[in-house]
Amino acid sequence: MLDPLDFENRPLAEKLERKRRLAALALLAERLTLAFWRVAAWFMLFAGLWMFRLPPIFGDTAAILTAVAFYAGAIYFLITDLRHFRWPDAAEIDRRIESESRIRHRPLSGMKDSLSNPLKTETRNLWAASRQQVIKALPFIKAGPPQPLLASRDPRALRLGIAMFFILGLVVSGPHWDERLRDGLTPFSLQGGLGPDHDITMWITPPGYTRAEQIILSGSGKSEDELKIPSGSILKIRVRSSIGTPELQIDERTWPLQYTDEDNYALEMTILDGENIRIKQMFLTRADWRYQIIPDNAPVISSKGDAETLPGGALRFPLTVYDDYGVKTLTMSMKLSPTAGDAPLGKDVSETRSVMSPSKTEFELQPVYDLTSHPFAGLPVIFTFTAEDHVAQTAALTPIQIVLPERAFTHPVAKALIDIRKRLAWDPVDDYEPIARELESLLVTPYAYQDDIVAFLAIRSAASRLLHFEPAPEITESLLPLLWDTALRIEDGNLTLAARRLRDAQHALENALKNPDITNKEVGELMNDLRQAMAEYFSELQREIQKRMAEGQNMPMVPPEMLSQMIDPEALSEFLDQMEAQMRSGDRNAAQEMLSQLQRMMDMMDPSMTAPLPPDMKMMSEGVNQLQELIKRQEELLAQTHKQVEALDVMRRIRPDYGRELMPNTELMQEWNLGDMPPAPEAPDDSVRPQVDTQKNSTEQEALRYILGQLMLEASEVLPEIPENMGMAEREMHSSANALSGNMPDQSVPHQERAIEYLQQAQQQLTQQLMARMQQMTGMSFSAGGMRYDPLGRPLGGEQDQNGMLPGSRVKVPDESERKKAQEILKLLRQRSGEAGRPDDELEYFRRLLRQF
Repeated sequence: MLDPLDFENRPLAEKLERKRRLAALALLAERLTLAFWRVAAWFMLFAGLWMFRLPPIFGDTAAILTAVAFYAGAIYFLITDLRHFRWPDAAEIDRRIESESRIRHRPLSGMKDSLSNPLKTETRNLWAASRQQVIKALPFIKAGPPQPLLASRDPRALRLGIAMFFILGLVVSGPHWDERLRDGLTPFSLQGGLGPDHDITMWITPPGYTRAEQIILSGSGKSEDELKIPSGSILKIRVRSSIGTPELQIDERTWPLQYTDEDNYALEMTILDGENIRIKQMFLTRADWRYQIIPDNAPVISSKGDAETLPGGALRFPLTVYDDYGVKTLTMSMKLSPTAGDAPLGKDVSETRSVMSPSKTEFELQPVYDLTSHPFAGLPVIFTFTAEDHVAQTAALTPIQIVLPERAFTHPVAKALIDIRKRLAWDPVDDYEPIARELESLLVTPYAYQDDIVAFLAIRSAASRLLHFEPAPEITESLLPLLWDTALRIEDGNLTLAARRLRDAQHALENALKNPDITNKEVGELMNDLRQAMAEYFSELQREIQKRMAEGQNMPMVPPEMLSQMIDPEALSEFLDQMEAQMRSGDRNAAQEMLSQLQRMMDMMDPSMTAPLPPDMKMMSEGVNQLQELIKRQEELLAQTHKQVEALDVMRRIRPDYGRELMPNTELMQEWNLGDMPPAPEAPDDSVRPQVDTQKNSTEQEALRYILGQLMLEASEVLPEIPENMGMAEREMHSSANALSGNMPDQSVPHQERAIEYLQQAQQQLTQQLMARMQQMTGMSFSAGGMRYDPLGRPLGGEQDQNGMLPGSRVKVPDESERKKAQEILKLLRQRSGEAGRPDDELEYFRRLLRQF
C-alpha cells in the first residue's frame, strides 16, 4: 500500500480509495441482484395479480391460497438465495479494479506485500522500480459499473414480462394500489375471519348540541371521502388483533390501543385537530381516513335598535344572536352608572336566560326585563348582554347606558307605600317609629283599597317590623320588596304578581337544569310549581280581560278570542309534560330549549296588557280585526242584495219586460258586454211601473271597497307582502258596485260572494302570518289543536306541523321502507346472536345491540 506520509503520492492514494469504494458498491449491487431477483420477481407477479384483483374473482378460498403461495415462495427464495450471498472482500475489490483497468500482473494485490530482504541494494532498487510502475498506473484505474448478469440466470427474460405486468397493475389500480396490496396480503384477519372490514370499526360521535349524526366507519378507509367532523367529537375505535398491539396515529401523534378482552383492543378519546387518522400495527398502516375538523366559532350578538320602555315600565331589548350551532344562554347584567353619584340601597343585577337559538340562523330576541322594583329605578344604569354558546364561548354587546324606568302609580295608597319605600331606600333612618306610624295610618281606612285583607296584613306586618326592630340595613332591605308587592297588589290586583311568580318559577327550573345532581323528585316539585304558577297567571289574565272588557278599558293588541285560539291550555299542559319527561330522562338540552321557548312566549305577554306589539305584528292584528268587520258588513250587504233580487224576480214575473226598463247607460252596457239592445217599451202608466233602487247599496259597496283599499295601503307600508286575496276581493267589490249602480242586484250577488270568500282567505293568511311571526319570536307554534308525538314519545313539529304549541322538532318518522329495513336488521341480529360457532365477543356484541331494541 502507498505510504500515507508520502506527500506527493497522497492524491493518488485518495483516488485509489474512492475507486475501491465504487468497485465495492458495484460488486454489492451485482450480488444483491443475483441473490434477490427471484424474490423481487415473485413479489411483482403476485402484486400484479392483487392489483388486478384476479384471486378474489374465484372466491375467498382462492384469495387465501394465493396469499399462502406468495408467502411460501417468498420464504423459499429468501432462504435459498441468501445462503449464496456474501459481501465482497478487499481482494475481490482490487481484482475488480485491475480487471476493469486492464492492468497486468495484479499490481494492486502486491501493494500489501513487504520487502523480505531490505539489506540488498539490488533488491531495494527492484522493489522501488515496481512501486513506481504501480504509481504510474494509478491515474488510469477504473471501478466500472455493475455488470448485467441476470441474462445468464433468466435467458428467456421472464423478469421483463413480470415487470410490465406489475406496472400495468399500478396503472389500473390507481390511487388504491396500496389498499389492494393490503387486501391481498391479508385476505384473512389477524383473528382468523375473512375480510378486513371485520377487524377495524370506528365510531365518531359529535357533541349532542350539534345535532349531527354519528359517523360509523370500518375497513381500511382509503376509499372514503374526507370526513367532516365537528369539533369536540368523541372518537371510539375497536380493533381485533391477535398479533401485536394496534396504535392510533393522528398525523405525527400516536396512542396505543388498550387491551379489552380476547384479541380486542379499544380506545376512546376526543378527536384532535389534524388531517389523517391511521390505525397502525407492526409498522404497517391497516386503515387510513382523511378528515377535517369543523371548528365551533364564537357567537355573535348585535342590537336591532334602542331599548323600548313598555307602559308598565319594563324594558324590551331588540337583539339578534347568531352561532354556527346555536346560542345557548343570554346573560343580562345591570349596574349603576358612575354618573349617578349617590345611590340608594340596592345591588347589581345579573340574570341568565336560555336561548337555544337555531344553528346558522340570525335569531331575533326581544327579552323583557321588569326592573321597576329595583331601588335604582329612575337612575342611569348600564346594561351588558353576553351571549354564550354550548362550549362556553361568549360574545358581549356594547354596554347600553339608559335611565332605568320608574313605574307610575295612580292609586293613593299605592303611591303612599312607594313614597315610604323610596325614603327607606335613599335615607336609612335612625328611628323607624315615624314611618311605622305613617303606615299604621293607612290601616284606619281599609276601604281605600277595597278592604283587601292581604294588603291590610302586609301593611300591618311592615309597621310591626319597624316598631319592634332596631334600625338596620338588613331590616330596611327586607321591607323594600314587601312594600313594593303590596303597592302592586293595590294598584293592579294579582295579575302582575302572578306574572312575577311565573317568572320566578321559570328561573328556578332553569337553575335546576344546570345542577347535574338534581333528583327526579326535585324536578317534579319544580315542575309542579311552574304548572301552578302558570295556571294562576292565566286565571288572573282571564279575570283581568273580563274586568277590562266590562269597564271598557284598553285591551291587548292581540284580540282575546285569537289569543285563546293560539294558546291552547291542553297543548300547553302537554308541552309542560313533555318538558318534564325530557328532564327526567336526562336530556337537559331538549328541556332547556323548551324552557327558552316558554320564556320567549311569556316575554310577549305583558302583564299590563297595554304593551305595543312590533309594527308588523300590530298591522297583522289590526288587519285581522278590520277584515273581520269587512266580512260582517259585506255579508249584511249580500243579505240585502238577495232580498232585492227576490223582489226583482217577483216584478219580472208580473212584468216580463221589466228587465229592459231599468237597463244601465251605454258605458255600463259596454263594460258588461251587453251590446246594442232595443229600448224598453214605455209603460202605459209611470205611476204604477215597479221600481228596485240599489243606489244606496252601491254607495255602501264603494265604502267597503275604500276601507279595504286603505287597509291594503297601510299594510304595504309595514308588511313585506300583503295577501294576494285582498287585491282580488277589491276587484270583486268594484264589479259589485258597478252592478249595483246599474240597479242589477242579481249581477252583483256572485261578485259579493266571491269578495267574501277572498276576504276570508286574506284574513286566514294574515292570521297565519301573525302566528308565524309569533313563532319566530318565541320558537313555539301557536294554533289550536293538541300536541302530536312520534312513536318514541318525542314531539313532532317543524314546517309541516302547525298543531299545538310545539318546539321545532327535527324528528322524522320513518316511512314504510325504512321500517322494513329496520325489521330486517333486527331479524339478522337475532339470527347471528344464536349462532354458537361465532366468537364469544361477537355474540356479546350482538346481544348488546339487541338490548337497545
